[in-house]
Amino acid sequence: MTAIQVYYFSKKIYPLEGIGLPNTSYVRTILRHACFSSRFLLIFVCIAALFFVTSSYAVSADSTIKVKINNVLQSYSQPPVLLNEKTVVPMRAIFEALGAQLIWNDKDKSVIATRGTLSIYLKIGDNKAKVNDEDIILDQPAALINGNTMVPVRFVGEAMGATVTWEQATKTVIITYKTETPDSDLTLRFPIIKDQLFGFIDITGTIVITPQFSDVLPFTEGLAAVEIDGLWGYIDITGKIVIPPGYGLAYEFSEGLANVENFDNDEYKSGFIDKSGKIVIPLQFNNALDFSEGITPVEYKDSSQYINKNGEVIIKQKFFKATDFSEGVAAVAESIMDPASYIDKEGRKVFNETYGIGSSTFIGGFAAVQVGEKWGFIDHTGKLIIQPQFSWTGQFSEGLVSVYTDDKWGFMNSSGEMAIAPKYEFASDFSEGLAMIQMDRKRGYINNKGEIVIEPEFVIAFDFKNGLALVENNEHEQAYINQKGEFIYPFSK
Repeated sequence: MTAIQVYYFSKKIYPLEGIGLPNTSYVRTILRHACFSSRFLLIFVCIAALFFVTSSYAVSADSTIKVKINNVLQSYSQPPVLLNEKTVVPMRAIFEALGAQLIWNDKDKSVIATRGTLSIYLKIGDNKAKVNDEDIILDQPAALINGNTMVPVRFVGEAMGATVTWEQATKTVIITYKTETPDSDLTLRFPIIKDQLFGFIDITGTIVITPQFSDVLPFTEGLAAVEIDGLWGYIDITGKIVIPPGYGLAYEFSEGLANVENFDNDEYKSGFIDKSGKIVIPLQFNNALDFSEGITPVEYKDSSQYINKNGEVIIKQKFFKATDFSEGVAAVAESIMDPASYIDKEGRKVFNETYGIGSSTFIGGFAAVQVGEKWGFIDHTGKLIIQPQFSWTGQFSEGLVSVYTDDKWGFMNSSGEMAIAPKYEFASDFSEGLAMIQMDRKRGYINNKGEIVIEPEFVIAFDFKNGLALVENNEHEQAYINQKGEFIYPFSK
């Protein structure tokens, strides 16, 4: 089973790894309406989503090339390689390490990376990129290598506002953040709670949207869901209401659409709206996940199917379990008695092997699978590349994955080697160069060498996102810290 962590959330319980698994049958449930409201304390399984694209050719990696970001050595599932004398690295790992969010378009094999008002567009094989509205000619376009989407490290680093240098003696790409806060970062928003009302701060810790809402979700794609007088709507980064409250539940925008719900005949019905607030897919489903790669599973009373953004059923089969698509593949099971198999967007099995019903989607080229009571990892051929041996696992992120063995958590690399010895009471996967760990019932952060960067002193600690992490103390007060452990926003209730 994947890594369990105690978090605070609000609203409705959803089964992890897709829809269709009844809550009464599985402990692995997740509160889909995820923010940091302190009204519900639940255990959930934390799996991060990474993008991956299969490749039709292989390129030998130069294992001597290293990448450091702010003096932290990076670890990648696919090592850096030289293409036309240019260093390329795995797409998601480099963008997320620099605080960007990704939107992958599987149809034309392109990606949009965003951070604040900054937007970067890349397409595999295309030597023309876009930074906001400016066309940039690349010396080396993005490419597929051993099933990984690889991007030119210098272009990405400099486009993200970092300084990129090459150290010939050690064959190391050195990426350093600028000391000043980029203008684009000032548009980032982080939820806070003050006097039981929710608002938002910017990356400097300044309150930019006054606490006034009963509940909120984080900003995605420039909008955040907020609750006012028991109904949910959406605001922009200035705090202006752009979609008036009118829904019993509302979720984050993903690929331009958001799942919303209203109560109808004693049950919630789900549908989707666009950013103008227009209902583009009527509220008719018992449950639905966010769109991923242009597709989402939706649940009817007794089964689940996949639809596109027009609301059309694109895979005719009906499933008991249906996960979202990641890396072109989804994990499904036709009944509670069936194992999980993996299908493509045509509904065809991508390999014959099947695994336990709890098995996960692909992230970073690997999927965590259940065999009996143990967990291991498969690649896109369905073959076990890391034998089932763990009681729990996370998912690969930044070249490492958290694993639970011999009553302790540690970190394994993509070769199946223990990179950081199991010694923690709990550990989450790496995010932006740091991983949360728990020792003596307190939580802090380590780097990918296993060195403690932020001392364990918090009762609750979330992953870093966009440079900040939410933490909580014994008094149930919440604060934000940066990657140096400095308080950006002080503890408050």
